[in-house]
Amino acid sequence: RHDQRSMSSVFPRSTIPRSHMPLHNQVYEDLSATCPTSDIFPNLQSIQWLPYSAERQRLALTFMHRRVKHLGLYLYRWDHASLAEHLGRIASACPNVTSLDLSFEQPIREYGDDILVLLQGLPHLHRLSVPIYCLSSRMFVHLSRHNRLEQVSLSNPDSTKTGDRVDIAQFSPVVPEGSFSALRCLSFSTQVIHATQLLRRSHFPLQLSELHLKTILIASPTALRELFSAVRDRCPA
Repeated sequence: RHDQRSMSSVFPRSTIPRSHMPLHNQVYEDLSATCPTSDIFPNLQSIQWLPYSAERQRLALTFMHRRVKHLGLYLYRWDHASLAEHLGRIASACPNVTSLDLSFEQPIREYGDDILVLLQGLPHLHRLSVPIYCLSSRMFVHLSRHNRLEQVSLSNPDSTKTGDRVDIAQFSPVVPEGSFSALRCLSFSTQVIHATQLLRRSHFPLQLSELHLKTILIASPTALRELFSAVRDRCPA
């Protein structure tokens, strides 16, 4: 009966307390079968789902509905099922999500285009958080089309697996004109030289008020000067 509630699933395997006993899968099936309405916990607005195995990530769908605004997902790559299909069902169940936190068991390259299925199905997204080595060029270009996206941030490296820096070592997204029309805060990881190239591109969003860069290699003094000059020239706000 409260205006806002949140729900968390079990923790990733590495952080499961010794006394923790996960609910049997049948419990979720019984909830769906016996609930008198189609939406379980209809006032639920925030879900953080951190399953300890790939098989249990689908159980989050039991509680998802159109009034969910914040979604946190820890995603595994399935060998025996389609992750894209699963993420498409999440987007269909929760199309009004405005805040999305993603973390991954495997490096981002292992997920291919499946993550884009989820992002494409969330047109009202205002904020996205991903681990420090998971904002790839392809994901960046896709996000540039979200005209309501205000913030792209990197999660705390200590909170989840950070991925593989190889995936963002050649960070060179080319965004179209009119990209990131609402973006105000941007965080990304790459080499300093690639960050400078991104800032100098003609369609880079000039309305940024916050910029956070996680560098992955030591940069020369010249490269740093060029970066700072690009920030001065391209990020006046």
